[in-house]
Amino acid sequence: MNGWQKLWVIGCVLAALTVFMMGMSFWPSSASDNAIHEQNVKSNELQLSIIKTAMEYPESSPGLIDENHNIDQINFAISQEAQAHKERASTLWSRQVAVLLMFFAIWVAVCGLLYIIGMMGAWVMKGFQPKKV
Repeated sequence: MNGWQKLWVIGCVLAALTVFMMGMSFWPSSASDNAIHEQNVKSNELQLSIIKTAMEYPESSPGLIDENHNIDQINFAISQEAQAHKERASTLWSRQVAVLLMFFAIWVAVCGLLYIIGMMGAWVMKGFQPKKV
């Protein structure tokens, strides 16, 4: 291996570490799905309590209850969240594979780009060397 190829291998290893660290932050897990579910449930429960309070005291909360903000809409959102949570749990493995493939493709693209940059650098440096007679 020449110097450019060794530099390329080092660059690819560093890129692999970087891509791995980025990939771990996007890695879907049941814990992150449960955290999202809990946050959405708390939000829906808060909205439900706000609507109930607004119904008890309509004079102090004008315009809060309309066709987009009522108990039926909130109950529908709660049922949709329960269904979405089941769907997230059933698609966990496929989402993990998708993230893995996406970050592998990013790593391959970065390595290819580094190789092309190295080839261009070698070509430019070769152009500046004196010609042998």
